Amino acid sequence: MPHTGERSEIEQLTTGPAMQREVSDAALPTTDQTVEETTTPEQGQLASLPTGQADSSDDAARAVGSILTHGSSPGRLAARRVELPWAPDATCFTIEHVLSDDECEQLIALSERRGYELALVNVGNGVQVAMSDVRRSSRWMVDSESAADSLWRRIERHVPDVVAKSRRGKGATAGWYASGLNERLRFLKYSPGDYFAPHQDGTFEAKGQASQMTVMLYLNSAGKGGETKFLNDWDGSKTVNVVPRRGLCLVFDHRLLHEGALLLEGVKYAVRTDVMFERRS
Repeated sequence: MPHTGERSEIEQLTTGPAMQREVSDAALPTTDQTVEETTTPEQGQLASLPTGQADSSDDAARAVGSILTHGSSPGRLAARRVELPWAPDATCFTIEHVLSDDECEQLIALSERRGYELALVNVGNGVQVAMSDVRRSSRWMVDSESAADSLWRRIERHVPDVVAKSRRGKGATAGWYASGLNERLRFLKYSPGDYFAPHQDGTFEAKGQASQMTVMLYLNSAGKGGETKFLNDWDGSKTVNVVPRRGLCLVFDHRLLHEGALLLEGVKYAVRTDVMFERRS
C-alpha cells in the first residue's frame, strides 16, 4: 500500500500530571503541526543533527521486505485485549508470536548495519528541534511496502473484530475502515537511560488515508524497564504496563496516553508503524 504523497506525523505531547516534567508552551505542537519522534543530541552536536528522513535506499526496503516475506509464517494467532479501566471502549490488544525469533534477529542485525540516528522533533514548517525532557532514544526509518503488506496479512483479521464497536458510531473510527499498514517502519532502539515521556501518537496522512492506531512490534525482551505504559489521562494515577517480549505485537488507539518507560538494563529494539484507515460511505 504505497504512500507516495505528502506525509505527516503528529505527536501530541501532554503536560498533564502524568508527565511530571516541564515543557514550555512554546515547545508544544498544535494539532495542525507535524511532529517527529524525539530524542536528545549531546551539546555541540547541533550542526550534525539527523535529517529525520526515511532511508531512501531501495536495497534497505527490499531487505526488510525479504526478511518478512521469506521468513517462517506464524500459525493461527490469537489476540488478547489489554484492559484499561479508564478507557473501556478503546482499542488496545496484543498478539503473541507475530514475528519469529529468526525474523527478529535478522531485523535487528539489518537495522544495526544501516545505522541508527537521534530522533528529533519536527514542530512544523520543516523545523526540527531537540526536546530532552520528552524523549531519548535512537531511530532508523525505512519505507517498505512489501514488509507492511506481510505484517498486515498476519494481524488483519484481528483489527475488524476489535474495532467493530467503534465502527457502529461509538468511537473515533466510525465511518473509517482499516485498509492496511503504514509502509513507513520506524525501527527504535533504547539503551539504558532512554525513555519516551507520556504522549499521544499522532495521525499519519497520505492519499486520502489516515492512521488511527499504533502498531508496536517488539524485536527482543528488554533486560529491565522499558515497558510500554498506558496512563489514566485524567490524573495519571493508574497505569497498565505491556512488557516487551520478542515477537509480541501491540495495537492501540493513537489517542491513548502512554509512555516508553525508562530502560534500566539491556537494549530494547522495536518497530513502530500504524494501521491506516480510509473513509467509506
